Amino acid sequence: MKAAVHRFAVDDVKLKLGIAISERDDAELENILSEAAELGLDETECAEVRDASALFSIISEARHVMCGGIANVDIATIQRGIALAASVQYTGGEVARATELESKIKSTLEKVETALKSVKRSDIEVAMKAVQDINLKGKRVQALTNLYNLPRDKFLQHQLKLIMKTADVKRVTYITISIKSLFFRDFEAMFAIDNYSRLRSPDEYCRSAVLASKKKKERLRLGMLTHSVEALPTSLTKLGDKEKVKEALRMFKSLQQYMGDKPGMYPTTIAEELVQTALVDVELRDELYMQTVKQLRNNNSVQSRRLGWDMLEWCLSSFPPSPELENHLELYLRKHAPHNCVGKTEEGEEVKKLVWMMHERVRMGAVKPKFPASQSGH
Repeated sequence: MKAAVHRFAVDDVKLKLGIAISERDDAELENILSEAAELGLDETECAEVRDASALFSIISEARHVMCGGIANVDIATIQRGIALAASVQYTGGEVARATELESKIKSTLEKVETALKSVKRSDIEVAMKAVQDINLKGKRVQALTNLYNLPRDKFLQHQLKLIMKTADVKRVTYITISIKSLFFRDFEAMFAIDNYSRLRSPDEYCRSAVLASKKKKERLRLGMLTHSVEALPTSLTKLGDKEKVKEALRMFKSLQQYMGDKPGMYPTTIAEELVQTALVDVELRDELYMQTVKQLRNNNSVQSRRLGWDMLEWCLSSFPPSPELENHLELYLRKHAPHNCVGKTEEGEEVKKLVWMMHERVRMGAVKPKFPASQSGH
């Protein structure tokens, strides 16, 4: 009787082991293997116990590995655990969690690589949020974190260093402008337009008016860089010879005609001739820039100012200032360019359009002039 009961129990255990094996039910496998042990069944005598024990061992190892990978957010460990589970077609336990986390880690690592490659602040912030959401660690994540924590000036320098290796001129321009913003914050006073090194001194400028009265000379000295309807006594900048000074005086008369400060015909033709003169003679470029700035300062005529800014835009679209004038002119544009000369970069930040144009010409060099559309709000 006892033998019959034992055989019935053994058969029942074998049946249940077969079901648990087919269903990959590790909890049920563990319980039934305990029953088998109580009945004295072991792996050497019972194929069902042997198969169930082998399966349970692999599932247990897979779950252990996946749990460790999940706890440490370690994609290699997670993938090893998932592979172990897949080798026995096990889909229960931690498989779903491990698979979901594996997907998140892959996505996050892609964002990290994108951010490290693009060095865009927006990409870095997106990647950092993804990293923090799953508490991901690793060398590439640390590299991203170090980049994220850089002070703004160091970050921009790092950006520029990397982007300079590419052909992305727009990004180089944007980053350079951003760096210059920090630069001007600390050194603004140094680069006031009046401090341009090739500018004549007010005393030298007024002494050129040899026949002028003392009162007029004083007015010239004080108004050297202020709007005037009068002729220049000499060039604003230090030029190489008298012929260039004479050309500078002719340029100023033409500029006054273009801006409506003196009678003149065909303003577009006048502007084209001015820019062409500066394109041909590099030394006269800074002179034209400074003459235009002079005619914009303390100019009470809205129409004249509008034309003056149009003139600057045409110059900036055609040729760069000299390296000596560059910072002085850029600071002037940043502080005084009209509000409708503001545009948005691809990075989403506002920047003076004329500053952007200046940086493009500094980087790319002079080009054939293209007259800008009238900026009626200037």
